Amino acid sequence: TTTLPPPTTTLAPLVISTEAIPGGTTGGTYLVWLRITGGRAPFTWSVTSGELPVGLEITPSRLIRGIPAKPGEYSFGLRVDDSQGNAAGSLFTTSFVEPLVVKTSFIADITVGVETNTTLVGGGGNTPYTWQIVEGELPVGISLTIDGQITGNSVQPSIRTFTVRLTDSKNRVIDKDLTLEIVNPLIFVLPDFPVGLNG
Repeated sequence: TTTLPPPTTTLAPLVISTEAIPGGTTGGTYLVWLRITGGRAPFTWSVTSGELPVGLEITPSRLIRGIPAKPGEYSFGLRVDDSQGNAAGSLFTTSFVEPLVVKTSFIADITVGVETNTTLVGGGGNTPYTWQIVEGELPVGISLTIDGQITGNSVQPSIRTFTVRLTDSKNRVIDKDLTLEIVNPLIFVLPDFPVGLNG
């Protein structure tokens, strides 16, 4: 009887196969699984340089999780070790921004026949922004440019409610309802006073 030696298993090299870690917006739940190949469980993870975005942590189960709390650019190095003493590392860069928001909540009345030039204001997200009306319409003679300028003049009083959409350079969108009123100019009427008599 011939006794054969037990088969040997070649362990594949340990590699972090995740190529990029996506960014996002602050204030919301964030979950990203890291991918690895090779090595032998269990695995342990550590941050070797830089720091994770504020509010995030990496778990032993290769999950980056948390609520990003601070916008900015982040660069950091990650390392994974397996049960056989093998290790792999990789460097990552990611970024977080504040949530996109339409800051304008009130548009001043526009007087009939008077040229207007009002700028809508947005915040958060990634600039440049683009603006459009997705519901309703502006008064006749008034228009909204792609960069958020409300311009023109109207020849008749009216009041319009409409929905503007703000889109950032990463295609995030936010909508907001606004109202614009066109009013007649103020007219001051002086009362007639009797002519004074002397004598």
